Amino acid sequence: MLKKALRTGKFNQKEYVGNVIEIFPGVFLGSIHQVPTNGQAEAFFDHVSGVFTTQEEAEFFVANEWEKKFNN
Repeated sequence: MLKKALRTGKFNQKEYVGNVIEIFPGVFLGSIHQVPTNGQAEAFFDHVSGVFTTQEEAEFFVANEWEKKFNN
């Protein structure tokens, strides 16, 4: 199973990661999400995600969403 962290950063005192995970053969999840800092699952995470048929599409999605969210 592919799991690849593409981006990490801290914004507004919160840590974020952008990654790609192969959830099934040929099915990739691209996502950006807030990393919990207290070691517990929180009720709501700031996140965006999409499902793609290629790793390249998922990586492009993560890069594009990262730019929109953090580099405005």
